Amino acid sequence: MPGVLDISLILVALAPFGAAALMPLIHRAFPEWAGAIAALVPAVAFVSLWQALPVVSAGGSLSGSLGWGGLHGLALTFRLDGLSLTFALAIAGIGAFILAYSGKYLHGHRHRGRFLSFMLMFMGAMQGLVLSDNLVALYVFWELTSVTSFLLIGFEGGRMVARVPPRRRLWSPAWAGWHCWAQVSYWSASAAAG
Repeated sequence: MPGVLDISLILVALAPFGAAALMPLIHRAFPEWAGAIAALVPAVAFVSLWQALPVVSAGGSLSGSLGWGGLHGLALTFRLDGLSLTFALAIAGIGAFILAYSGKYLHGHRHRGRFLSFMLMFMGAMQGLVLSDNLVALYVFWELTSVTSFLLIGFEGGRMVARVPPRRRLWSPAWAGWHCWAQVSYWSASAAAG
């Protein structure tokens, strides 16, 4: 069954980044409800992904593309098949619970809005990673996952004990990402030459 273009797939991958940008403002305006409001983003994504279940379970797939490279022809392309649907549903479902819980758990914390913003960015990076349909997008979302996990681990950067683990945590995925990019470059050059 051929792929069907679906704009909601692009929104599932990119909406968490928009919500993350707005979260500090939302937290200031509605401090008691910030976690619940943040949890709406993955909850809506979960419902949207669940609605794709009949198409995917019938052997089909959904795809979406957003051009951003202009002259170079680069595009963020996303594809939803059985495996990516499984992971995307898990990310959205667990993300909704974590955001709702942490909104109440961090009640009164001065950086709760920042934490919710970092969680939304991490969730968006993970969604983009599992939905990516090309190597450039895969690499970009892999690196975003590294950076956002660094931000989450070092959430309380004012404390010295919170500064050391994120620095260690950043090098492992960064090295893996560079290695991946080197391998892709090598195999692309080999294919072009041979």
